Amino acid sequence: MPLNPAPSSLFRYYINSAINKLLPHTCILCNKLTQQTIDLCQACENELPRIELACLRCGVPIATPTICVDKKLCGQCIQHPPPYNTTFALYHYEEPIDKLITGIKFSGKLVYAKVLGELFAKNILLSLTEDNKPDYLIPMPLHQKRLCERGFNQALELARPIAKYLQIPIDFQSCIRSRNTIAQTLIPAETRYNNIKNAFSISKKFFARHVAILDDVVTTGNTVTELSKVLKQQGIENISIWCCARTNSHKMHQ
Repeated sequence: MPLNPAPSSLFRYYINSAINKLLPHTCILCNKLTQQTIDLCQACENELPRIELACLRCGVPIATPTICVDKKLCGQCIQHPPPYNTTFALYHYEEPIDKLITGIKFSGKLVYAKVLGELFAKNILLSLTEDNKPDYLIPMPLHQKRLCERGFNQALELARPIAKYLQIPIDFQSCIRSRNTIAQTLIPAETRYNNIKNAFSISKKFFARHVAILDDVVTTGNTVTELSKVLKQQGIENISIWCCARTNSHKMHQ
């Protein structure tokens, strides 16, 4: 059954609702005032490129589902299942979502991360139960050098409102990007697996039954696949991939 908010969560909800009525938000897309509880008006939210049908395993948008053991899986996942169990991808990686994500990464517009995180939490709550609620939320790690250059990890900024809304603890220390790789978006898809191989390490003290890896956008899926492999080696049984956006390209299982 759906998660019931704790009394403290309800109290914060009513307090925030009262504040929002007094201090209306400004939509990050059209700049109009809105009575919504986030910086996005209802009209602009309705126009966002929501993924309506996707492979339950990898999250690739699909037009015609292939039914396998009562689950909607793409042909790639049937033949070569990835090391993670499920993927929840909210939007297609197209306008205006792509602009919001690049705005977070390269312009430091963290309000975009807050809005996308709140939208993600609101939508995944509809399918979240006590049985499939992750023990920890793991933002995709950045290498220390890139973290110093950027000043923040965009995945962690996305995770903050999600963790707060869903009451899931964030673990951003146990998974480490131990090798400073070339940005995946800067190299051809066919070379991305080798680029990310052996890029992660996990603290030996870390253990959980179920974790959710959070990233802003998944393209080939090689990065989440590599991190999932390391987590599986650590003994994590159930790994979910949560991402704000997913491209239409299939990942390259290795």
